[in-house]
Amino acid sequence: MTPFLMGIVGSPEMDDAWSNHMMKEIVACEKEQDRQEVFSDGKHLVYKHLTVGERPENGHSVYIALHDRTSSDFHENEQQWSYMLQRYHTSLREGLYIVPRNHFEKNDLFREQWAYPLIDRLIECLIITGEVMAAACANKSKDCSGQAG
Repeated sequence: MTPFLMGIVGSPEMDDAWSNHMMKEIVACEKEQDRQEVFSDGKHLVYKHLTVGERPENGHSVYIALHDRTSSDFHENEQQWSYMLQRYHTSLREGLYIVPRNHFEKNDLFREQWAYPLIDRLIECLIITGEVMAAACANKSKDCSGQAG
């Protein structure tokens, strides 16, 4: 289990229930990461990613570039998605650079409310699996369990 998730709940019974739940989530998130797609509310979102630099001890930073559909032509849209993957990552020293794909027949996907849970799920899985640093870990005065450092 990732250090961020340990010691959050108090009683042994709750700790066991929490651990069991999180183990299921870790397995589900690892499967989604292997396929580079996430699921939420019956919808799914595919993405590509690049890893830039060495992974810090408590996880990478994460950068998400939202590629929106700009053409009705599938092949042109596919080329633009690949272009987005190469476009901005060179400005990073470290981190996961992620480009979700708007594969729906709609422009402006990322302005739709139902798309946000998919981005939330992507970030949630990155934190659960320890790929990226959680906000509590980014605070230099705390370790990943939230205890004063």
